[in-house]
Amino acid sequence: MLINIGLNDLMQQCRLPDMPLRTLLGLIPAPKPVIVAGIQGVAPSQHGTRCNGQINTLTTDLNQQFSTACAQRPGCTFVPHPITPGLDSPDIRQLQDPDGIHLSANGYRVLIDALRESLHTIEPALA
Repeated sequence: MLINIGLNDLMQQCRLPDMPLRTLLGLIPAPKPVIVAGIQGVAPSQHGTRCNGQINTLTTDLNQQFSTACAQRPGCTFVPHPITPGLDSPDIRQLQDPDGIHLSANGYRVLIDALRESLHTIEPALA
């Protein structure tokens, strides 16, 4: 099972989700393997003022919650997003479309590769 909670809700509501990931993970019967995809950062130069300037802090906090909840559940793998919140560098910009939010083709390739690697550890035939 793959859990991918998107950036849109976070950017629109400017608060962490009402249901913590550990609650959602508790609904999935063990030992079913789960991959949790991290939330991507946005370009600070273009979107850093969203949520009263807290969008990257919120994203970082949510990713930390995801990582912690996943570490506490057997069979759960957290896959960090390749676009780290708060970073704005040429390497990061090549992973994003010019809008500073959406992934570029290269960004999708990097994310897919990270997810495939995680799938391979669960079941090589899936990757």
